[in-house]
Amino acid sequence: MKNKVLLVLSIIILLLQPGCGGGGGGRGGYDPPDPPLPQVPGSIEGLVTATDGTPLAGVQVTLNKGQTTQTGANGAFTFINVTPGSGYSISCYLEGYLPFTYANIDVPANDVAHLQPIRLVREDQTSTGDATGKVLHSLTGEGIANLNLRLRAGINQTTGEVLASTTTTAAGEYSFTGLAEGDYTLEIDGEPLYIKDHFTLRITVGTTTRQNFAVSPMLGNGAFQIVLTWGETPQDLDAHLTGPKVPEDTSDGDRFHIYWNPGTAGYGIYSYNGVTYAQVEHDETEGFGPETVSLLKRVVGTYRFYVSNLFDDPLELAKSNAVVKVYRVINNRVLIATYNVPQKAGKVWTVFELVSGEGNDMALNPINTVSNDERDIQ
Repeated sequence: MKNKVLLVLSIIILLLQPGCGGGGGGRGGYDPPDPPLPQVPGSIEGLVTATDGTPLAGVQVTLNKGQTTQTGANGAFTFINVTPGSGYSISCYLEGYLPFTYANIDVPANDVAHLQPIRLVREDQTSTGDATGKVLHSLTGEGIANLNLRLRAGINQTTGEVLASTTTTAAGEYSFTGLAEGDYTLEIDGEPLYIKDHFTLRITVGTTTRQNFAVSPMLGNGAFQIVLTWGETPQDLDAHLTGPKVPEDTSDGDRFHIYWNPGTAGYGIYSYNGVTYAQVEHDETEGFGPETVSLLKRVVGTYRFYVSNLFDDPLELAKSNAVVKVYRVINNRVLIATYNVPQKAGKVWTVFELVSGEGNDMALNPINTVSNDERDIQ
């Protein structure tokens, strides 16, 4: 018996030696996988103004993970070499103005996180303003009743003290009164029928801000929806989706292009052999949006989404406060990306690419470039 025990111990010791079947490396052993390559840093770009839109220079802007910078003469600031990830926030301080926080910033690898313009309120401002508008169904544009609305101070503040709350009327209308000037996060909660979401509500003293919002119904597993919203002006922005056709579809090239253009046959839908693959669900021509595109059935290839401005002013798009949200239900995630229009002159905003593989394999890659010509986007 003693000899058998010694034999077993000898085998175990032998297997644990480098180079043997149970070892951790060396010739003939198990080589562990290479560690993942570090992600290329990203950056954050933003703009700070007074509530009347005047750029503010010399604002101290602090990133919650260590960096501090100041705005330039044009009110702009940039953080570079930021480790990709979520949960970033920035705080802004300028003497004579109230401090401000922008929370829950996602930083992409090797790309720029464009922030909504930040407005600072003077410390001596004591007047108030009101807000009114509608909450609309992202697919139909109709008002939605009985949604719960909650306001928090700051941008992207999804937790913390609720300063005011209300419920939408039968027509989807809401109103807030007596709010201090500044930017607020509006939480709209319609669960379980609608996706809980967050938006920026801007209050200006002495006026009633009119602002509409759009919420999406709960989606089926694997569904993919893109929702474009913007401010009161311009009256119309257009959402465009280009993508690969079904391999069997040999008509007019190998890619489709859908957008809202009633003068063109099949203007807002791509289908083949009775199956709809993508369509524009709703178009809005009186400001705010929503303009919604559903990708109902994907094929292997690269999709591109962009926004065009029909008006002549090349700054109209930057001033629109346009936001694109991407929703997809998979692995219990719903909202997977939010993109804010860059503060740059141009009439075409190329927002992202979606690289689609087999099954659920896909990659969403931000582009966030602004140009004056959409002809090169395919």
